[in-house]
Amino acid sequence: KKRAAKDPNAPKKPLTSYILFYNHLRSSVAEKNTELSQVDIAKEIARQWKEMSESDKNYWKGIYEKDKVKYDQEMVKYNAT
Repeated sequence: KKRAAKDPNAPKKPLTSYILFYNHLRSSVAEKNTELSQVDIAKEIARQWKEMSESDKNYWKGIYEKDKVKYDQEMVKYNAT
């Protein structure tokens, strides 16, 4: 089966809370641990996410929720055209 072509003008989906956290930490983890490969950097960030308290995760989830509301509003406008 072929996938339906994506409209390049469609709004982009929001980044998940984990991806927001990952992007925030990636450069600092890489600078502090220059000997780590990209895979090991990803594992270190995943470990930090797993050990993080729910209240700390809620910060990132809140950013995602705001972005999701904005995305949903943009999709309503997009689908109306």
